Amino acid sequence: MVPLSVSDRRLCMTEAEFMALPESNEHIELVDGEVVIMPGPSLLHQLISQMAFRALADWAGAHPPALVAYAPLDVRIGPSRIVQPDLMLWLRPPPLDDRPIVEPPTLCVEILSRHGTYDRIAKRLIYAEGGVAEYWIVDPMARNIEVVRGLATVGFVDGVLTSRELPGFSVGVASLFPAG
Repeated sequence: MVPLSVSDRRLCMTEAEFMALPESNEHIELVDGEVVIMPGPSLLHQLISQMAFRALADWAGAHPPALVAYAPLDVRIGPSRIVQPDLMLWLRPPPLDDRPIVEPPTLCVEILSRHGTYDRIAKRLIYAEGGVAEYWIVDPMARNIEVVRGLATVGFVDGVLTSRELPGFSVGVASLFPAG
């Protein structure tokens, strides 16, 4: 068993302790020594994730060696920062047996749950500091995608989504959301 320290109702551990945990299908992240455990996603979240994955996988298939993957997958974005983006894409794939993956993705995608503060604020900072070129925040309620580069929002897209990082990528945002 890995020793854990709990203070102020927060679960804290080192990166080595975190990586010594057994494999899990749970969405568990390590952010600056603090373990972040999130509940499972909603069905709406899963459907959006599937549709976005298909669009990105189609693009990646036409642009080898690009690779797209989905959570749960541990990605080390910096010291003591191991996260699980909902979707991630590399233009040049990392080694397939790395755990955690240490190459930052070119693109990270997060699909908001009811409380999007973590994805809108903490993940924006983590991805910017970790060298992620582009970050998409998918908002199921507003039915749009916020495109972020660094810390700056470059736009809210509800029409056709393109990407400076993925030449030739184009998808109608409405097609990523289930009807209704």
